[in-house]
Amino acid sequence: MNEDTKKHVANPSDPLQAWCSCHARERKIMAVLEIDWPGTQDVCRNAIDYILQTVPETENRDRVVEGCLSAALNAYRVALHGRTVSDRARLGSFLNTLMFELRTRVPADHPRETGLIRRLVPSHLQRTVGEEGMNEGRDAA
Repeated sequence: MNEDTKKHVANPSDPLQAWCSCHARERKIMAVLEIDWPGTQDVCRNAIDYILQTVPETENRDRVVEGCLSAALNAYRVALHGRTVSDRARLGSFLNTLMFELRTRVPADHPRETGLIRRLVPSHLQRTVGEEGMNEGRDAA
């Protein structure tokens, strides 16, 4: 295996890395998101883990992961290009979209959104956005 091939082979123990290896556009915006808000890749990993534990069929799991992560990262991308959108609002857009997609795509016996936020989002990001203020447009600074 040559060096170029090795760079593109995903680590099988990291589902996020495997997903990113097939989604170049999302991988780029995820890198920007992680620089802006360290810990957001952990949110994505936690979401994938939640989906893997909750959605029984492998084929359906792949669609759920694809739909949830792509939608959330696209929401961040759109907010990033909105010059009047604050840092906190961009993060909120990502998290709101991810939670909405998970509620929509995962079977009905999933935990309430608040429990899901606690399960998936590191505490420092929860404090930054606030569970009740995820739609607020205040800047983090």
